[in-house]
Amino acid sequence: MASVSDTTLAKGLKLIVDAALVLAWAVLALVVLAGLFGLGLYLFGAGQFQDGRFDGGAFGVTVQAVFDGDWRTWVPALLSGAVLCLGVIVICTYLRRIVASLVARDTFTPENAPRLRVIAMAIAVIELARYLIGGAVAAIVALFGQPEGATLSVGLNISLGAWAAVVVLLVLAQVFQEGARLRTEEKFTI
Repeated sequence: MASVSDTTLAKGLKLIVDAALVLAWAVLALVVLAGLFGLGLYLFGAGQFQDGRFDGGAFGVTVQAVFDGDWRTWVPALLSGAVLCLGVIVICTYLRRIVASLVARDTFTPENAPRLRVIAMAIAVIELARYLIGGAVAAIVALFGQPEGATLSVGLNISLGAWAAVVVLLVLAQVFQEGARLRTEEKFTI
């Protein structure tokens, strides 16, 4: 039988996951707005970026930009941020459901094994997207050169921790699947 502290811990985990989910949505909204803002300035702005500031030209507006104005720097950064936020949203959404089953003291439900697999795949997709974006940045630098006033460096940085997490989550998914199967068999045992 689970103690009161176990239930309190599960509820605390639920609060942390909920907060992470809200934060991921907020950061994603900021990334999308920054991307739209930058795109709008480039497509419709008659001015130019200089020293991190946008001179609005005919619009008569000067805007301090978070990015330096060179698409070679801010497009990959915003794309990386969006991929990471989407991955965290998927992870937190499925983790919330697992933690909810923990709070309900019904952990070995058949639904938790696929949830763990989705979380593992989300981590793998984030890592693969990171490699693809890095490759795209390398191609951009090779084709268009370094941006003025900035240096883009690209290297293959394999995160062994992320790939270990994928493997551990896939193993745990199998454990949960087996636990759910044994639990179902136990219900039908007289």
